[in-house]
Amino acid sequence: MDTSSVAVATDMLGRRIAPRQRHTTAQKRAMVEESLLPGVSVALVARQHAVNANQIFAWRRQYRVGLLEVDEAEVPSRLLPVQVAAVRSSVGERKVRKGHDGA
Repeated sequence: MDTSSVAVATDMLGRRIAPRQRHTTAQKRAMVEESLLPGVSVALVARQHAVNANQIFAWRRQYRVGLLEVDEAEVPSRLLPVQVAAVRSSVGERKVRKGHDGA
């Protein structure tokens, strides 16, 4: 049974046509930690965040084994200094034979 209150767009055969939801590691951790509080229902947390309860349980398993740590891709990147150098073009330096069209 799906505990999500948001209907997913599907075609006539029941295949998903809407893009999948994407959750950052931080969002997943927050949902898992919320579901681990005493007296909190996993189904209720899932409904509040419009995800399936089974997904929360899967993330809880990942959380227990340490797979929901902060991802490097989610940390803002540092910008590095760049220098732009002039590039010599060799197009003008090529000799073109008379009567040869390059084909």
